[in-house]
Amino acid sequence: APSSFDQMSVHSDAISNFSGDSGTPQSPSSGNPRKKISQIVKRDLWDKNEEVVEAALSFLAEKSSKDIQYRNFIARSGGLLAIVRAMEKHIDNKGVQIAACRALEKLAIDTENELVIGEVGGVEAILGALMAHFTDSPVQEAAWSALWNCTCGNACDEMTIDTQGGMGAIVSCMKQHLDNPVVQASACATLANLCLNNDDRLTALAEADGFSAIAQAMQRHWENDSVRNEAAHAMYVLVEKNAHIHADAQVEPDEVEEVVLQQRDDDYEEVEVEEFQEKRNIVS
Repeated sequence: APSSFDQMSVHSDAISNFSGDSGTPQSPSSGNPRKKISQIVKRDLWDKNEEVVEAALSFLAEKSSKDIQYRNFIARSGGLLAIVRAMEKHIDNKGVQIAACRALEKLAIDTENELVIGEVGGVEAILGALMAHFTDSPVQEAAWSALWNCTCGNACDEMTIDTQGGMGAIVSCMKQHLDNPVVQASACATLANLCLNNDDRLTALAEADGFSAIAQAMQRHWENDSVRNEAAHAMYVLVEKNAHIHADAQVEPDEVEEVVLQQRDDDYEEVEVEEFQEKRNIVS
């Protein structure tokens, strides 16, 4: 079943394209899109001008949202690694981080791309954006949304977020933006994906007060279907399917369930449980 999360819109008004040697932004509709993608991957993503890099990333995000052929071509051209390297190089630039996260979110619609993004350090780069722009809501929205799509089938053990306070750090990002429903829905789904089949992460989530953060998201945004459903799903699968891990971490499933259910009314539909959140279909 598809996720209940409402798809994010593509910010196409800021998308630009490139032509010639000057790096001057032009209309995305002009020229050969594949040729322009090749130019972006080979040249513009490595440019020292951060405006050029941001516009290039926005163009890749726009194309990735429309057609699997573009997503495949970007991947074959080395675009996934180039995007990650651009994020690492321009970690302090909010615009670059937002555009890169949007591109990775859309590219990760395809399972193979999602796996490669993980292999080239994309998940770590997204986490880096979260921490580098801790108080910035637009960056947090874009990063959590990308992280959700990049952990649907890619929550591999190699992701280094469960050691040395890593889980606590990302839970703190979630708590920092408690009033933001986009962040809360994406964060709940991401935490479910990351922790469902990884006992160490699940223990780390409990120790980082992550279950409380999920419950708070549900309470604060009870009228928001997306947040309520994703929070309920996360709490259900993590508590019910891994009860023995919670016992080791001194978290009682009955106590967590009481928090989750205390605001449920008679008309509330039970959320369907799956092992991983399905990717959001954000193709326009």
